[in-house]
Amino acid sequence: MVGWQGRCEDAGLNGGRRGCTVPTADRGRGDQAHVRALRIIVIVLVTATASAVHLAAAEATATPTFRSLTSANTGLDHIASLTITVPSTVVDGDVLLLLFESSNAADPTGLGAWTKIDSGDAGSSLRGQSFYRIANHEPASYTLTYSTAIHINAVMMDYSGVDTTSPISAHGVVSLDNYVQTIASPSMTGVGPNDLSIIAYHARGVPVGVWTFTPPSGWIERIQGTTNSPNNPDVGSSIVEKVGAGGSPSETTSIQVTYVTTALALRASADSAPVARLAVSPTSGQAPLPVTADASTSTDTDATPIATYTFDFGDGSAVVGPQASSSAQHTYSSAGTYTVKVTVADTAGLSSSATAAVQANPPPVNLVGNPGFETSSAGWTPLGQGVTLTRSTGGHSGSWCGQLLNTGSSSVTAELNDNSNWVTTTAPGTYTVSAWVRSASSSNSQLTLKLQEFSGTKRIGIAQSKVTLSSSWKQISLTYVASTPSKSTLDLDLFVQRLAGGSSFFVDDVSITLG
Repeated sequence: MVGWQGRCEDAGLNGGRRGCTVPTADRGRGDQAHVRALRIIVIVLVTATASAVHLAAAEATATPTFRSLTSANTGLDHIASLTITVPSTVVDGDVLLLLFESSNAADPTGLGAWTKIDSGDAGSSLRGQSFYRIANHEPASYTLTYSTAIHINAVMMDYSGVDTTSPISAHGVVSLDNYVQTIASPSMTGVGPNDLSIIAYHARGVPVGVWTFTPPSGWIERIQGTTNSPNNPDVGSSIVEKVGAGGSPSETTSIQVTYVTTALALRASADSAPVARLAVSPTSGQAPLPVTADASTSTDTDATPIATYTFDFGDGSAVVGPQASSSAQHTYSSAGTYTVKVTVADTAGLSSSATAAVQANPPPVNLVGNPGFETSSAGWTPLGQGVTLTRSTGGHSGSWCGQLLNTGSSSVTAELNDNSNWVTTTAPGTYTVSAWVRSASSSNSQLTLKLQEFSGTKRIGIAQSKVTLSSSWKQISLTYVASTPSKSTLDLDLFVQRLAGGSSFFVDDVSITLG
């Protein structure tokens, strides 16, 4: 059995803290077909989330934040090159990490734009490596090319909120070229409480098919996978993470392996996330309810100003943005309580959110059984000598309306009454009465909307509203609170006094609602 050898090195990439490296001696080639090798890459990152509530936002801590990852491997075959796609979430200024292993101790070409962090070998059958790059007009993919056909497994990870002037604060390597099922990892000193430690366990071994990893307790696994070549040793990886200094945890595998472990820490940017603030107007109303979400009071006072606003109106509709505009409009078609959320991002990719509540109330029930005369004039009675009620085309909404016509030659009071009363028993609350009215021509007749409350035959309350008629539709309305709820009834009238002979007026969309 080959023992461990240890060394500690400074984070020479950017003058950060020291890390520890334990290299391995080369293993004999006779063992390569029977032993799996494992390389582990430990990454330490700083993360945080930022949130705010309606008009009360908290400053977000600027810490590295994981966006997404992509992975690729050679599958069943030995191949001399491997192409890995750049994560779709990347924006300029992010830090990309490329973590990969190959089934020989060789470096690939194609990474001239990347900076190497660490490289370690488990004998001559495995090399594990880590690289980083500051994202800048990224291509769709990168290709790793080797001189011979081998197994390759790679993971590319995208992070925002990293100090791009000095992104790596510490790094180190451990390796063991022996047959084990428990894989150690290096410890790193100086990891802050907001740092995010990430460990990538990568393995290679005998041709027994795929295997599994068991992550350490308290860690979140990001990805696990292996190549699958039945007749050749495979390579694979498990990547886990945990906030803060997690020590040097071990991970186990379902088969025996050898391994290489590299560790690094991403330094948090001195930048601050925006402070998101959100106001929604109106905050309540009757559905369908149009609202405007306004995040214009959001602030970002550092060198990376606000770039985009993204609005989620919380009703399952499509998200609006990201966009440059700080406001967005939306209409809630259904009643309910909704949470509007805005996410404000700056040019460095840092973001925070704010929320606001909206209450869309159900439309009130119209107590008028025949509001628009669409099929008949039932429920309505014309009053006045020679006054008739007929249905007429050309309603305010729909196809029909009611027409009150003075068929005589003298002026009379022409009245439309709700025969039998639409409200036969009053209830507590405020009644709102509304109707749309017009005249046949530009007469200047005045129409009165009258609501009377009766207890038996005794009138105990009245409310009136007046409007001057014209040939265009006009709305007239009033409100009323019953004086003896549950003990009275309401009588509705619309009338024109001194309606000239041969003249008429029209009524449509009559409503009585209780709120």
